[in-house]
Amino acid sequence: MEKEKQGEAGSLNSAAELAQCYAEELVRYRCLMDTAHKLRAQIMAEDLDGVASTLASQARLMEEIDALEAEVAPLKQEVCRRYGLSQFSVPALKRIRRDQEVARLAAVAGELLELLRHLTRLEEDNRALLEEKMTRLAAEAEQLQKGAKATEAYLKPPLPAPEPRFIDRKE
Repeated sequence: MEKEKQGEAGSLNSAAELAQCYAEELVRYRCLMDTAHKLRAQIMAEDLDGVASTLASQARLMEEIDALEAEVAPLKQEVCRRYGLSQFSVPALKRIRRDQEVARLAAVAGELLELLRHLTRLEEDNRALLEEKMTRLAAEAEQLQKGAKATEAYLKPPLPAPEPRFIDRKE
């Protein structure tokens, strides 16, 4: 009986730790959402230095999220092992356990999932906007190149004219 209680306590701790890790990820993903909005404004303003800086910030946030995911993986495995789940699933865990820690985990996971959906849409919109801007800039660069070539052609000194020859010249 005591071993069962320890097992349940360990699972509760795993669920609590999992909820905590997801909560920390949620904070990072909110920051990522903020940078995605900032990136959109920078793309629209064609602020290339700002875009580069924001992309670097996003990369750092993704590294932090990856580190948190590395912590989450063994916790998920532990919960699966304890409850005989073949694959981690919050709804499946909720069917097995109905306690405060699992409820908190479900709430945080749900909020995280919704934020990820919104972030994915925003990132897709940003990618499309960036591609559109790049296409337009490429077309403008091509026009500038054509203009530069035309200007260069007009600026070249004329070739010396050959000596005139007269066909109807009398000898």
